This record gives sequence, structure tokens and C-alpha cells, in this order.
Amino acid sequence: MTTAFHVPTVFALGSHDGLVTAGFHNAGTAAAGEIGILVKLPRGFYWRIASTSSAPPAIVCASQGGVDTGLVLTCRYTGSFQAAAHGELRLGFDPGLLTTAPGPVELLFAIDDSATPDPALLEGCASDPGQSHCLLHTIDTSYPCALQHGSEGIYCDAFEGPIAWP
Repeated sequence: MTTAFHVPTVFALGSHDGLVTAGFHNAGTAAAGEIGILVKLPRGFYWRIASTSSAPPAIVCASQGGVDTGLVLTCRYTGSFQAAAHGELRLGFDPGLLTTAPGPVELLFAIDDSATPDPALLEGCASDPGQSHCLLHTIDTSYPCALQHGSEGIYCDAFEGPIAWP
């Protein structure tokens, strides 16, 4: 795993516009026959399958777990990934009201050269995210005033306080 970035800069709870892009690289001298990427999502994050894409194409992801405890995505690519090649995985998210706000929240990535990555990879990455097959990415979150006050949210300003966090 090499890098990650996200848009927008701050994910607003109750919004439907979060996108995280994570980069990866085959640092070996031979093609990888398969790629498996695990992603541990924070509590409250909804994964949007329709917003997920990748390069090389045809990385297929599936989720396990629940939004209330945190989903784990397993993404698989069964094609040949050439030596020294770079790739990226783009994931769409909706930060729900169970998400910590204000953030930050963390996404944890782990990659290996198998179509079915071992979930123990995430445990190892959680204890040492600095390993080359791991990536820890931090996202700031906010809880918009308008969401807290419903139909009265149109009047949100510095005088509406106090702001409640979920």
C-alpha cells in the first residue's frame, strides 16, 4: 500500500459524498497472480458499492460485519498484476450518524498477493501500520448544524448552540 487521499476534505455525517482512493504498488520483480486488499472501516461508515472502482479494472469487493460495529471490505483481483505496476482502489462512503464526530476516524488497509487475503493481516496492520503491506488513513468528520436541528436547521448560526454530537 502506498498512499491514500479522500474528498471532500471533511466528511459530513449524514452526507452521501465521501470518496477514498488508496494506491498500491507491486514492488516485486515478478507479476503477482492475484491481489487481495482488506479494508477496515470505522463504525458508522456505509460502503457504497456503486461508487467503487479500480485500476486495474475488475477488482471486486464484498463487505462483512455491520455498520454499527464497523465493516470489513475484502477486495479481490484475480488477474496478473505486473512487476513495478501501480494501481488504485476508489471506494465510496456515506458517513452515518454512528460515525465519531468531530473526527478523525481511521480506515485501515492491508494487501497481499492472494485472491482471499487472511483477516489476520488487518490485526497485524492494526498493531504496526507502518509495514509496507499496510496503510492507515485518517479522515476528519463533522456534524452539520442543519442535521441536528432538522427543518429549523436553516437558521443555524453561532447563536443556535449548543451543538450536540452523536
